[in-house]
Amino acid sequence: MKLTTVLVFGLMTLWAFWASAANVHLESFNLASHCRAPLRCEPGLWAHWQMPVKKATVSSCFGQRKLLNKFENFHEGVDLFAPMNTPVRSVARGKVIWRGFAGCSGRSIVVEHHLPHRRIVLSLYKHLHEFNAAVGETVSGGQVIASSGASGRKLKAEQSAENRGCVSGPHLHLELRLVNSDLDSDDVEDILYKYRGHMAGHATALDPRLFLPTVRRQCGPAITRDLASLAQLSSVEK
Repeated sequence: MKLTTVLVFGLMTLWAFWASAANVHLESFNLASHCRAPLRCEPGLWAHWQMPVKKATVSSCFGQRKLLNKFENFHEGVDLFAPMNTPVRSVARGKVIWRGFAGCSGRSIVVEHHLPHRRIVLSLYKHLHEFNAAVGETVSGGQVIASSGASGRKLKAEQSAENRGCVSGPHLHLELRLVNSDLDSDDVEDILYKYRGHMAGHATALDPRLFLPTVRRQCGPAITRDLASLAQLSSVEK
């Protein structure tokens, strides 16, 4: 009887210690020391994400097959109707880490967001007309960082007739990407500058429906391509 009591007491003690350690671990993500200043890793950051274009209508959802230069291609972002010079806003608080001309994607800007577990999500805004935020600038969610356009390699007449090519008119292409866990902010910036605004296989495309209810309402339930890497983000689905 005494032995049983001792074992139960020991297990309860271990459980209390583990729970306490877990709480401290979670709370530690609120400390600026876990992120690059002046950003903070805040659990639930994604709950405050917002659409980059006000009153946006989705023209092409994540995962939708579409012809691109004669080939079918998995659409790794979401296209939003946006007339020329529509204000483009950051979907969440973050830091502008790259901007420039990205070939087919045209003028693009990349914002870095820090999530719990020291993970980094990038929001990429493509086919822009003008930039309104500088590299290195910390931006708030909803802050105007650019204006929409139709930059990028233009469609030829025969491409337009066959619905293929890079860009047929003004719109915003938004991508959200989960950076590989072995990369830090410096690595991300190096890759973006090396590959002209592209992560070149170093980040997983996330379905914007995970973060943006408006997109989810228009496109339906979210889909993923890599469940293992997204497991820790599953709680963002509402």
